[in-house]
Amino acid sequence: MSGSSRGCNVVKSGCGRRRMGDHLVVRGLSSGSPPGVFPDHTVLSFPKLSPTMSHGTLTSWKKKEGEAVESGEVLADIETDKATMEFTAEEDGVLAKILVSEGESEVPIGRPMAVMVYDQADVVAFRDFDPASAPTVGSSTTPSSTASGEGGEVENQDQDEPSRTSQYPPHSVLYMPKLSPSPDMTSSVLSKWMKKEGDEIQEGDSIADVETDKAVVSFDVQESGYLAKLLVQEHSEVAIGKPIALMVFNRDDIGAMADFSPPHRPQSSVPEPKTQPPKIDEAAEVSPIPVLKDRVLASPLARKRAKDTGIDLNQLKGSGPGGRIIIADVERSKAVDVRTGPEPLQPPPSMSGGSEFYSDISATKFQQVAARRLTESKQNIPHYYLTMELAVDKMLKLREEVNQQAKSGEYKISVNDFVIKAAAMALLKVPEVNSQWMGDFVRQFHTADISVAVATDLGLITPIVKSADRKGLKAISGDVKSLSQKAKENKLKLEEFVGGTFTVSNLGMLGISEFSAVINPPQAAILAVGQTSKRVVTDGDSTKVASIMTVTLSCDHRVVDGAVGARWLQVFRDHMEDPFSMLL
Repeated sequence: MSGSSRGCNVVKSGCGRRRMGDHLVVRGLSSGSPPGVFPDHTVLSFPKLSPTMSHGTLTSWKKKEGEAVESGEVLADIETDKATMEFTAEEDGVLAKILVSEGESEVPIGRPMAVMVYDQADVVAFRDFDPASAPTVGSSTTPSSTASGEGGEVENQDQDEPSRTSQYPPHSVLYMPKLSPSPDMTSSVLSKWMKKEGDEIQEGDSIADVETDKAVVSFDVQESGYLAKLLVQEHSEVAIGKPIALMVFNRDDIGAMADFSPPHRPQSSVPEPKTQPPKIDEAAEVSPIPVLKDRVLASPLARKRAKDTGIDLNQLKGSGPGGRIIIADVERSKAVDVRTGPEPLQPPPSMSGGSEFYSDISATKFQQVAARRLTESKQNIPHYYLTMELAVDKMLKLREEVNQQAKSGEYKISVNDFVIKAAAMALLKVPEVNSQWMGDFVRQFHTADISVAVATDLGLITPIVKSADRKGLKAISGDVKSLSQKAKENKLKLEEFVGGTFTVSNLGMLGISEFSAVINPPQAAILAVGQTSKRVVTDGDSTKVASIMTVTLSCDHRVVDGAVGARWLQVFRDHMEDPFSMLL
């Protein structure tokens, strides 16, 4: 998902319904609300996870109704026009109601798909919830509203927030967006502000560079206005969903926001209503969200991780809603002794060898995600490998002739450019390899989007040469150079490295003769390209010296069986040994 589709919370004075990201936050009452009035909740809208996406398919729910949800946890898998992507929660809560069934297709962007609540006891109130017709408290124009029911009045749980925000002009709170598809990314680093306080902003402008676990991504805004206040400093690590800036819609309103601090979601402080709470079926009753005995507010995952790692939650400051401790707070504290201050943890005196013999280097987010995905790939995907040798003398000669025609270094075609083009052509002729395993069906793609492995200071990343089958060698070469430069500068956009259909990894230029690569899920194959070397080969009754390249195709046996993989390699070899066939 891109930065332009998440992270904006529009607050209008005296309004009980507001936007948070793409979702509608509705302030209501407690679980004992009168009939037809719903407690405090968020309606989650079907997200836009691809720049060209207008509809999607909800492939599967990863949570059930009544389950607690942690900020950053995966709620559902959603199939876009490009790939199947994970939809993650932006805050802690409980999944109260699912509004879109698994397998439902052609779901339009923005359609309500689920309801989240913030108190386990409120789940039962949403059994018959209809987002189209459900009345809510707080939609009147008065900042502090009440609702009447049988037995008396119940005060609006959110009366403090509207009364506080009503003194400010209309504004937007911009939140730290989730700009990476990684399910375990709970925070990002705000690398650089591209706008200053007071600057005018047009729709689509980039206001900041955000460093994720994969790259530095531009955070774009979806509306025009003025940047009134910056809430975090450059180079700060910020939890996903935390406020980072304020926007106003009138230049004259900038000064009025000088002392503004974004409101936190209030904790349950609603007086007990006089009406009887609805009866809950024992069979439908779910366990309450665990809370520490000393009243430290922490999410279930944060509490479990703290227990497993021996971290005292009393020493942590929560960055979640209302100051709740979330998993990101626990993870950040693991490298810091919170009891004695930010000093590095020392190894125990009994540890043999001591620090003079080795160094412990913290893994970056990028490394952690790569390690997890590679482990999952080897554990879950049935790999097998096919190796073939290619005679590439004609390709090398054609490359030399093509580069000689370049004026003033206008372009320089590499061996890898030929490999990418040949792989793309082979994918069209053997489309079974240009596919992905989707659990109960196989998705076959009609264009070849080739992921190219690029080594960066952060680690390996795979930017995509899109529609490589339709591009010439010069265009492919330009794309690879541009994407590689962006990757090394951590400037890739999300859509430039997510959604490829096949991967090429070339270590030949580093002197590696041959190797086997790990499949990049959810793709079904990856081509490992080794060094080209001179060898003596037979040619009929005589011998000759030829340039031989060794390639190894790693295949997912669920999608590509041995015969299909062999057929793909044969087509690839034909194009590489007769490169003019790629130009026709």
